[in-house]
Amino acid sequence: MGGTIRDWCLKRSPDDRTVIERSFAAWQAASGVPQLEAYLRATAPDMLPHLRGLAEARRAQTEAALDADSSSPRDDCRAIQAHLTAYANLAQLYPADDQRTSGPRQGVPVTAPAPQTAPPVSGDGGPFITGTGLSPFRRPS
Repeated sequence: MGGTIRDWCLKRSPDDRTVIERSFAAWQAASGVPQLEAYLRATAPDMLPHLRGLAEARRAQTEAALDADSSSPRDDCRAIQAHLTAYANLAQLYPADDQRTSGPRQGVPVTAPAPQTAPPVSGDGGPFITGTGLSPFRRPS
């Protein structure tokens, strides 16, 4: 999802490329994304194409929703960057998932993959980014 947002911002606000790339890289590092990806490559390489496929399947929908809901892509991208930089605390937002993935995100070897569970789906998922009106995953009632 983060890559989709980064790409959307790069297309809609190309003058901010340096800031967008730097903010995205800092968010990835702070969230432990590179270590989590390395863990998945080592322990579940057969799942990576499936996970990438899920992300790509949502890419067009997410971009279309962002386009429809955004009156100022540059301002929205800056708000998203600020949110990711200041407010995206995985431990606070998703404590169980944070605990389950803390080892891989810190580069600690894990002997068995964590059990897979699907999050419950209800409503439209709320705002995509806190503090904005963007909600790309509206579901029919």
